Amino acid sequence: MHRACSAELRPWRNGLGILMNVGAEKLCGRRTRMKWYKVDPERIRAAKQKAVDGGAEFVSTNDILAAFWSRASNANALSMAMNLRGRADGVVDDLAGMYSKNPFWADDGSLKPADIRRSLEAGAPFGCMPVPGFFETLFMRIALTTNWSSFFEELRIDGCEQVLHVPVFSMIAPIDASIIFRPRPRELAVLYLCKRPGSEDKLLADDGPHKEPLLEAMFEQH
Repeated sequence: MHRACSAELRPWRNGLGILMNVGAEKLCGRRTRMKWYKVDPERIRAAKQKAVDGGAEFVSTNDILAAFWSRASNANALSMAMNLRGRADGVVDDLAGMYSKNPFWADDGSLKPADIRRSLEAGAPFGCMPVPGFFETLFMRIALTTNWSSFFEELRIDGCEQVLHVPVFSMIAPIDASIIFRPRPRELAVLYLCKRPGSEDKLLADDGPHKEPLLEAMFEQH
């Protein structure tokens, strides 16, 4: 195993091992289970304080939720789909197209919010990571996280109140994934797309960010 950074990771990310891993899960894996949970503000505040007490200057809610998902899903590698609007020169809100970055964390690099924050603040290429070999890649657990909460805009209609907003996402997810979103103004929730066995077992952990589900079941596949 060797270490690689940024562009050097592309052959691995687009290689046969990743394609076969994801393809096998899509074709032969179990059906995706969708789980919806509210983000508890008190638990987020406690997690931020714990990180600061541990020496971090700052961690975001996104850092906390991403690290939690990495642990809960038992991921060997975590990818974060990031919107680059406002984060890269010339990429502004009204520019047509999709502009994203998907940094990867391998092994234990994504288990703590402070580690995720440290690598993101370092900027591109977001540090380096050990590159797994073909067979390790073939059997590794890959998880994805992304944050859609910044896209939320309250729907305002005279005489009406917006009760609930949820992401629209294909159920045919080839890997474990989490989508952070706003169900209502000033609230956060997470949609978990649980593909591999065991990935949903720890979502209500005592040290996690959730105390109760947003929805008991919605569009559930059986």
